[in-house]
Amino acid sequence: MRQLITGFLLLLASMSMGASTIHQNISVSKFSALDQFPSSSVQRILQDREGYLWFGTLDGLCRYDAYRVLVFRSDTKNPNLLTSNEITCIAEDMDSNIWIGTRNGINILDKKTYQIKQLDMPDFKNLHIKSMLVASDSTVWIAADNRLYRYNTKLQEAEPISTRDSKLPITGINSLYEDKFGDIWITFWGGGLHKYTKKGEVIHYPKIGNNNNPFTIYQDNQHQYWVGTWGEGVYQFYPHQTPSAMYVPQKVMNWDGSESEDTFYSILQDDTNGYIWLMTFSGVYALRRTENNEIKQVDISHLFKGTNNIFSELVKDQSGDLWIAAFGEGAFTINFDKSQISDIKLQQINNRLGLIPNITSIYQDGEGTLWFNQNRYGLCLYHPESKEFLTYKEISTLRDRDGLKYVSSICGIRNSKDVWLGHYNQPEIYVVNKQGKQIVIKERYDLRHNYPNAGNIREIFEDSKNNVWIVTTNNVYIKPQNRTQIELVDINMYAISSITEDVQGKIWLGTENSGIYKVEMEVLANGKIKYDIKNYNKEKTQLSSNKVTTIYADTKSQVWFGTSEGAVYVFDQETQKLENYTQRIRLANEAVQNIVEDNSNNIWVTTNKRVIEYNPQNGASRDYSQADGLCVSSFSKNSLYYNRKTDVLFLGGNKGINMFAASLEASKPHKAKNVVIADIKISGKSIINNSLNTESKDLGATLQVEANDKNIEIDFSSLDYRYPSKILYAYKMEGIDDDWVYTDRQFATYNQLNKGLNTFMVKATDENKLWTSDITNYAIYKKPAFYETWWAYLIYTLLILLAIYTALVITKNRLTLKNRLKIAQIEKEKSEELTQVKLKYFTNISHDFLTPLTIISCLIDDLEMGLKNRSPQFGIMRINVDRLKRLLQQVLDFRKVESGNMKLKIAQGDLSSFIEDICLNNFTPLAQKKKIKFTFKSIPQQIELTLMPIK
Repeated sequence: MRQLITGFLLLLASMSMGASTIHQNISVSKFSALDQFPSSSVQRILQDREGYLWFGTLDGLCRYDAYRVLVFRSDTKNPNLLTSNEITCIAEDMDSNIWIGTRNGINILDKKTYQIKQLDMPDFKNLHIKSMLVASDSTVWIAADNRLYRYNTKLQEAEPISTRDSKLPITGINSLYEDKFGDIWITFWGGGLHKYTKKGEVIHYPKIGNNNNPFTIYQDNQHQYWVGTWGEGVYQFYPHQTPSAMYVPQKVMNWDGSESEDTFYSILQDDTNGYIWLMTFSGVYALRRTENNEIKQVDISHLFKGTNNIFSELVKDQSGDLWIAAFGEGAFTINFDKSQISDIKLQQINNRLGLIPNITSIYQDGEGTLWFNQNRYGLCLYHPESKEFLTYKEISTLRDRDGLKYVSSICGIRNSKDVWLGHYNQPEIYVVNKQGKQIVIKERYDLRHNYPNAGNIREIFEDSKNNVWIVTTNNVYIKPQNRTQIELVDINMYAISSITEDVQGKIWLGTENSGIYKVEMEVLANGKIKYDIKNYNKEKTQLSSNKVTTIYADTKSQVWFGTSEGAVYVFDQETQKLENYTQRIRLANEAVQNIVEDNSNNIWVTTNKRVIEYNPQNGASRDYSQADGLCVSSFSKNSLYYNRKTDVLFLGGNKGINMFAASLEASKPHKAKNVVIADIKISGKSIINNSLNTESKDLGATLQVEANDKNIEIDFSSLDYRYPSKILYAYKMEGIDDDWVYTDRQFATYNQLNKGLNTFMVKATDENKLWTSDITNYAIYKKPAFYETWWAYLIYTLLILLAIYTALVITKNRLTLKNRLKIAQIEKEKSEELTQVKLKYFTNISHDFLTPLTIISCLIDDLEMGLKNRSPQFGIMRINVDRLKRLLQQVLDFRKVESGNMKLKIAQGDLSSFIEDICLNNFTPLAQKKKIKFTFKSIPQQIELTLMPIK
């Protein structure tokens, strides 16, 4: 055991390197969208001028916008899209066309319409395209098998360089490269190195190595050339030196140092550290130039652990990061600016204790040793550099202390090597001290000796005056400096959750149900301590909750505290104002567990699942979770320690410990983000990746959509490949959205657009959640339906005018008819009135006629009675007088007919006698006067007839 302790202390002595690994600003991450690729093997990578990344795989071309992948390949629906799905090289010309070299010819993708066409020239058909280069003069250099061409994009003519210059070797071409002077370098398989100058001269360089097989060439920022060969290592190349001094070999050792690398096929230099990165047959290596201009190899072996190291190309993007094309693993990114995050997974806990790491409290001493409590086991010590791990049971002076099984709080005392350990289930405290080569228990406090209801230890805190405060479940205690006893702080507070001290030396306490307390301590002349206490709660202030889970006083006289409901408040002691910072920090209904300030004045807020870094000076914020590569998915409350000497934050939880370094600097310039419209989908179909469409659509101009197009999805991206998940977006469609829509999604959907011109606006934040002032505007013109076109409206106008005219004509006709009817009615009424007058007149006349006729009839009767001989004329006279009476009576009966009072009365009669009577009585006198013999005969003599008798 003594040897074990000695070894552990030697481990502590080496801890001066502490957390140095976290300050290395280089990290490697695997490409996250590989599942969207048609093949896991990537041969070539290109970033175009717009910012899209293009990946040439063994089974198609892919475009990546940091979120989505568009795949271009020949398939059963479109077998002739590409001449071959195996992509061998990619280039972009000055017109932003993407040149796609394959094993079987060249294809050109027009980025305006995303239509692909073959380079229809006999020289390139069915050729294996080895390399392509777009030179600064806009020409495209093409290496196909053992042929070299220079293609003029304006004239669309290809000039065969290899046949024109007979001095060029007839062999396979490895690579093409343009240096900073505009000269073209060509490496031939077994044919050496050659340069084609801007003036058109061809320079052949001496043999390199024994095999004369240069595979790649690169010029660094000091204009130094590097040549990687196949099988004979890498060389620094000095073109203007003598042949003997022209090539200087540079040895690159493999990871275990057993042998040097001999095959190099990709070289470039990063912009951050100036390292020369070399891709070999067995992996990636880096060289750096010292101040003495010496070349040293950089140990980056830890970056590629877990990869198969079978790579094909190194590419640098616009942000300065490196991309690695890999076989079987897609691609990797070498990042030089990612937040400094690393983890300690503590595999020793699983291997030796059979437990999953679950850290509930943590502390790092001055020698770099991590002290932490493993849940359900107890105190453990770990050295991050040497990976040495000890449990308290393996330390002879600690193994018998059962109180170390449940350590709730670990607090190191400044200017000493004392470490205070609090018991989770008992009011016990152990003060552990390193004395020489031994770790001993210096003191043990049991609060129950003086305070039976002391409660269990929850937090131990040392203030600026070296007083040690102990927070328990029931009370608050203090061990004043230079005193040996722990005293009860009689402030009548319970359920205290957290403690801190401000720059003025005041103590702040957060409680689970009473808000926060400010405690000012004064030592009186008699040695007693006087406490002045002030309470802040939701009843007295703008607090929304009294359930304070954590509290922290920063260096600017501000007190930060979080609640169990997920709110963060800041109390400014100078202005006495309380502000809610929940939205600024972008908390989302998560209980706050810890708050701490780092040396850069950034505020760190932790919840159970997330860690948020916030810069109060410029409002920048960044959050971290397991999606960002953290090994911990559930952080423990109080399992936080910030080492101000090393500027490293330790956070423990399940699965280990995560370490963070500050990344949000107020002095960093704001990063503008120009958002691009990556794609538009109509009813779920992409308009740029639907190669079967005969009608191409131009994303760069105003997009026209049909009248019946619905469910329009607009995909956008800031093309940020470092922190795509950290970018927030805001979009707005004029005429549809009343205000900006803020979201972390990368698309917007609209079921319907207004007809005519619609302007879509989108903006983004940088990775620190700071909004850019740049707004991308995109116009979408929705065609009107046939019933909404100008000619339709013309027809509608004509129809309306016709309808108005028809209505006017009909109205006019109706008015005319109405007037005529009115006149006819008037005429009818007048006619009836006239008729009534006539009838009345005739009635009156009839009455006047009847009176004389009656008198005449009476006179006839008198004459007939006075004469002895009756004359037949009297009978005729009487008959005609009666007939005249009947006629007059009929005139009177006509009024009865009109009034409806005339009733029809019929009877049976003889038609023959009726006619005979008329003839004899009416016509006989006339016949006699005219001396006409008038007779009437009827055959038959009687004819029955139904008639109305006349009175």
